[in-house]
Amino acid sequence: MNKNLTRDYDIKKRVHISTPEFANKLCEICTPYTKEFDIDIVRGRCVLDASSILGITSMLGNDVDVIPHTNNRKVVDELFKKIAAIKDKYK
Repeated sequence: MNKNLTRDYDIKKRVHISTPEFANKLCEICTPYTKEFDIDIVRGRCVLDASSILGITSMLGNDVDVIPHTNNRKVVDELFKKIAAIKDKYK
């Protein structure tokens, strides 16, 4: 496979979708960023849009990967800090 056509998804954050409130807050955090680039919620072969509240709530009780599709590390770090800040609140 041509390496130029693929992307190494090393930029991801594992989160547990524990409550509907956490799912809603995660969607609120991700949605503004999706105007600049796509963010996926991935569990196995299931890939969902991070701005879809219905998609995120369908993952309740599961560990998922949040994968932003950008090379801007500064923005990714900002996004992941916001997600980390709510992880402890909604255990």
